[in-house]
Amino acid sequence: MTKKIINGKEYIILLSNKMIQPIGSLYSTALPWKALKDISFSNPRVLVGIDDDGKEIYRGIQRALSKERVKQIKSYVNEYDYATFPSSIILNLPHEKVDIIDVKINGEIQSVSNDLNFPNVIDNDTIRSYPGLVLLVFPYEESIAQIIDGQHRMSGFDENSNVDFDLPVTIFIDQLVEQQAEIFSTINGKQTRVTPSLVYELFGISERKSPYKTAHDIIKVLNSSAESPLKGWFKRLGKSNNYYEGYITQSTANQNILKLLCGNLKQVDEDMRVLARGEDLTPDTPFSRKEAPLRKYYIKDDQITIIRILFNFFTALQRALPNEWSKADSIFKKTIGFTALFKVLNDLIPVGLSQKSLSEDFFYSMLSDLDLKTDVTLSSKGINELYDQFFNHYSSKL
Repeated sequence: MTKKIINGKEYIILLSNKMIQPIGSLYSTALPWKALKDISFSNPRVLVGIDDDGKEIYRGIQRALSKERVKQIKSYVNEYDYATFPSSIILNLPHEKVDIIDVKINGEIQSVSNDLNFPNVIDNDTIRSYPGLVLLVFPYEESIAQIIDGQHRMSGFDENSNVDFDLPVTIFIDQLVEQQAEIFSTINGKQTRVTPSLVYELFGISERKSPYKTAHDIIKVLNSSAESPLKGWFKRLGKSNNYYEGYITQSTANQNILKLLCGNLKQVDEDMRVLARGEDLTPDTPFSRKEAPLRKYYIKDDQITIIRILFNFFTALQRALPNEWSKADSIFKKTIGFTALFKVLNDLIPVGLSQKSLSEDFFYSMLSDLDLKTDVTLSSKGINELYDQFFNHYSSKL
């Protein structure tokens, strides 16, 4: 990095490598931690209010900083002689704040052949034709660059840090908020563990079709519609907020809905690849041995039918088991109970399709008169204990 002052204004000049990927051009380089700290800001995803239509207003794309994680990183950065962050901090810069200047190398090789392991491979003509180098020029200004990924690593550095530490940086130019969200959620959903509910929430920002977005949109309706039997049940971003407590994490809800759409998460990933290639989804689920009973509606993007089926099922359950449903500590408001109900759905939807009825009355006929025992194991074993009771009850009706 070079800094230069022109007419009293300070600029950063970065020699960078231009990379071409399906998303477009991006630039890899490095910055000292202090400069990066000065010019960057993060944008945590938080619920900031409710609009006039009762819809929640969210801001930002990132998870909130974990105080314990920040403490650990600060200790690592400032106390360990071998501290390293080899993976990139990912930034977004606005195009109007940066110049991108192609660079052609006219220099000469300075190493003597005795210093080289492969002295005959590189010559001056090779160096002069090296492609993809650019200069990025932008003002040394506070908050000019938004951190898409890496805020926890940056939190390890503060004004008391007395350490020489260059950080690898990958720079995007002019990524819209939905694109930033998709980059963040793809990176962290596949590589670094973050709250799954946040990943699903961020996929919902993107306008690009995906099974995650479909599941996210369905959860929003289930959680907010006045008609929904599950209104207010879900913890957006994986935790309660000032507007409702919630019982089930968004992650749990999304994963169960995804199974109805795709069968399993391997098929979800395959669907993502198919859509990324611009191809159409098919009813087949070669990556899942489990049936995906709502897939035909999903591939037609018929969310209304999917939502209506879920409304019908949960309303019928509420009718069939009103006492358990209304309890503050209902087993259905726990992860094991909620997950067991989706196993029941996986059984009953194909039956309803064969009978050409997925109405509330159909589900009620399958669920009524059940004497449910809820003193089950509070672990994954309890899911099957609950499911078995349902199955034993309705199997004679099938």
